Amino acid sequence: MKSKSLYTMGAAACAIALAFGFPKNSRGDTAPDPAVATLVDDLQAQQKTLADNQAKIDAKLAAITETLRQARIFVSRGGK
Repeated sequence: MKSKSLYTMGAAACAIALAFGFPKNSRGDTAPDPAVATLVDDLQAQQKTLADNQAKIDAKLAAITETLRQARIFVSRGGK
């Protein structure tokens, strides 16, 4: 129960920090900076690439795991 209350207190502290920690935009313009937009697009492309690569790695690991499982079954049936 202690850990749950610690997580709750931590979440509340984060919410307070987010609510009061960042200064408001005092300039009044809300137009996004083109350089920032470009960086965000690049970051999104990199995240998509990483997710695709992780999916490929997971598929290969699943195939290797299945091959090892089958090999263990055959070895156990071999008997000496």
